[in-house]
Amino acid sequence: YLTPDVYILKIDGRLVVALDEDGLPRLRISRYYREILSKQGLASREARGYVKEKMLSALWFIRSIEQRKRTLVKVTESLVKYQRDFFEYGISHIKPLTLREVADDISMHESTVSRVTTNKHVQTPQGLFGLGNKLRSLSARKSASVRAPASPAQPNLGGGFGRVA
Repeated sequence: YLTPDVYILKIDGRLVVALDEDGLPRLRISRYYREILSKQGLASREARGYVKEKMLSALWFIRSIEQRKRTLVKVTESLVKYQRDFFEYGISHIKPLTLREVADDISMHESTVSRVTTNKHVQTPQGLFGLGNKLRSLSARKSASVRAPASPAQPNLGGGFGRVA
């Protein structure tokens, strides 16, 4: 089964976006490596240089993951903004929406939005949906909103979300 990466919850009549971070480890730099850098006698100059290089790389990686999480929240908040009626009332209220519109709304490049949403799922009041690798255009066609599946595991919903459950 699929676990959503992000939730759109209805709380006190408002749609709220929340990341699913349960079960994810909190990434951090070991105290031991910080001590190697701060205390002269613990390691040779060469070893300290190596540890510093790897620590900077690890910090970059951690910051990148945190930025990706923030971007996923921004994208989802933009979807709520543009598709509020869909999340409130269902598929018959979906509106056309392009990747570019979402990207412009959150001041990011389309490719960034696409990368962040690839293989990500959102639990909404209307069910579980795949964000997909593209938010091409959410179709407003009421009777033909759900198209033939792109694959058995990830059907498309008007070209953007893929309804999962």
